[in-house]
Amino acid sequence: MKKDAPFQWDEKRKNAFDSIKKYLASAPVLGAPIPGRPLVLYIAAQERSLGAMYAQEIEDRKERALYYLGHTLVGAELNYAPIEKICLALVFAIQKLRHYMQAHTIHVVSKADPIKYILSRPVLSRRLAKWEMLLKQYDLVFVPQKTVKGQAIDDLPGEEIFYVDVLPPWQMYFDGAARKDGAGAGVVFVTPPNHLMPYSFTLAQLCSNNMAEYQALILVLQMAIEIGVRDMDIYGDSKLVVNQVLGEYEVKKEYLIPYHQRALQMLNQLEDIHVAHVPRSANKLADALANLAATLALGAEESMQVTVCNRWVVSLLGEENVDTTNMICVYTVN
Repeated sequence: MKKDAPFQWDEKRKNAFDSIKKYLASAPVLGAPIPGRPLVLYIAAQERSLGAMYAQEIEDRKERALYYLGHTLVGAELNYAPIEKICLALVFAIQKLRHYMQAHTIHVVSKADPIKYILSRPVLSRRLAKWEMLLKQYDLVFVPQKTVKGQAIDDLPGEEIFYVDVLPPWQMYFDGAARKDGAGAGVVFVTPPNHLMPYSFTLAQLCSNNMAEYQALILVLQMAIEIGVRDMDIYGDSKLVVNQVLGEYEVKKEYLIPYHQRALQMLNQLEDIHVAHVPRSANKLADALANLAATLALGAEESMQVTVCNRWVVSLLGEENVDTTNMICVYTVN
């Protein structure tokens, strides 16, 4: 068996060791901010991640890095428009290092101006409204990102460029149905690629039709929170429930107050949500699912799967044709 060669302290190893000693003895890579001087915040956004770096000019136009930040996009953040991802990078950096923001003027450097985008929007979604309130607390100045040649970018691409390949929000339809012998809720999710996800729930206790409508809405919100959807349009054909949630109608029935409060509490956990009323004709699938569940009136802990098929009972061609379209899961909800 051949023995290992003895260790030799050659010139290459000596130079490497000296380099390590010099690096460890030098000033740290990240420095502390100097009071009274503005900070530079570099932000960038990619398809699935955000990055930010705080820096400060020290001398001869040299900058010292102060802090690095990174964030992996999750859930509905992945569907943000490119400009909104840049806005999110700014908001993320502000939230992580508020003490830097409060003590310094911040020069924000990026490809697009997130400050102008947030503060100049005529109509703000709930998410952008929160970001606007945050930005107004600090002294922020936008600086266009430099090119490799050192010249500032004067003209940013139009807003239409920022919305290329952005997925639309999820659509969610809900409906409730109550009968003398049972109550049910129907929920339909429509994903951005237009895939239907239908669900039918039997409600374990008898209730009024408005209570069933509220429970259907709460089921929609609960499922959205669980699967991480944050950007969605919710539609229901109950004008009472929709307008009470929007604050246009007062909740006069005491037995509806707990449902109304629960729905608002869950809505506050989501970000970009739009609730709207639609006629029953536009909510046929959710209505059918709710009535199906109310008719089945399953007992506690019971569930079943219902296959929905297209079928010719008697085909003109003399052949029977069956086309299974989807599977509806029916659950019991207490």
